[in-house]
Amino acid sequence: MDFEDSPHKIISQEFQAVILAGFGHELTPLTSNHGEEACPKALLPIANKPMISHPLAWLEASGIRDVLLICPAVHRNSISNFLQSDSSAFPSLRIDLQAYDETSDSGVGTCTVLKHFAQRIQQDFVILPCDLIPDATFSLTRLLNKFRTETTYDGSIATAYFYEPRRPEKGTIPDEWGVESTTVPVIWEEKSGTLLYVDTPDEVDKNGEELESMSLKHATLHDEIAANFSLNERYGFSQSAASSVDEYTEADVEISASLRVGVVVQRGSEGYVARANTVYSYLELNRHFLSQTSYALPTDPESRALIDAKAQISSDSIVGQTTKVGERTTIKKSIIGKHCVIGKMVRIVGCVIFDHCVIADGAKLDGCILGTNTSVGTKGELSKCITQAGYEIAQGEGFKNEKLEVSDWAAHETTTDDNEDDEDEDESNTSDD
Repeated sequence: MDFEDSPHKIISQEFQAVILAGFGHELTPLTSNHGEEACPKALLPIANKPMISHPLAWLEASGIRDVLLICPAVHRNSISNFLQSDSSAFPSLRIDLQAYDETSDSGVGTCTVLKHFAQRIQQDFVILPCDLIPDATFSLTRLLNKFRTETTYDGSIATAYFYEPRRPEKGTIPDEWGVESTTVPVIWEEKSGTLLYVDTPDEVDKNGEELESMSLKHATLHDEIAANFSLNERYGFSQSAASSVDEYTEADVEISASLRVGVVVQRGSEGYVARANTVYSYLELNRHFLSQTSYALPTDPESRALIDAKAQISSDSIVGQTTKVGERTTIKKSIIGKHCVIGKMVRIVGCVIFDHCVIADGAKLDGCILGTNTSVGTKGELSKCITQAGYEIAQGEGFKNEKLEVSDWAAHETTTDDNEDDEDEDESNTSDD
């Protein structure tokens, strides 16, 4: 055979992925700025890996190659730096990072963002949030295959995915951490896998008269997608959903787009999946990964020397690279980030500690999440607290059930300095008398 004369063509990728990365208001103060440096939600660590690396790895395993990643403009540099520094983790992905102008106080809906970037969506696409952490046993191919079949045979416009959430145990997190996201009723026909109705949080008390009008209006379907599915979403869309084309062509046969939306429902028994869009779910996801791992002391001499021989680290913990752990320190059921310094006689239980934190001698931490560069003074005690990046706990200081923000700490420091100045002035006046 003469291969030089053989016709060939480049086969284009069938699907494109669209990942939406927002501000993460529900995760404050973890997502609050560290000085002038942004703390993007997409880069918050889960099991010591940036949150967004989990859906990216999942997309890559499905065979999808083209990813449109959309984030706020103020987060672009941080996310770009991560993608460039860790590009080897996703060798087959072509990531197109785009930013939109939005402040943390303004809200831009999913459909508005998709419409703005519609020209960059050139094929059928999968849309998902950056905080969706799928179970390793659930393959994206299952959703894509359902979408392929249904768009071909009845022109359905989308295939949605819902998962059964894990119910929080009472008293797991304090009320001060915020309200856990509510679930919404979903109605579907199980035999055909057809989504019939999704209640929005605003309409949960309304009744049946609105059901019919919502399912019949094409524009309503498009407008309601973001609100109805924002709690636990993943979609397969035909390109018409972004470009407003009303027909889908396959093998020169026109199939009119229908209002039908397919659905794949993952039961809790099929694996744990969640969105890290609240403090509770963020903490639970980290703890879930701990149940899947077994810690072992580093084997290379340089790293091993950083862990004191008398330190006790349970097997259901994770300790990041170049983190130093002092003598007689105990770490249980916790994730410790990279480049941290943990002193002597420290006790850490059920915590998530970000990179570059410093925990001084004798400190006690229970059920806490500490942002990057948090400092805990000698014998400081924290129980079920969250700290903003850069927060400093003074020597002997203690907090319980608190969200600790730098602005509050700075205000406290200013007040203390003012009081000390007043005392010095009073002493000076007394000596003059």
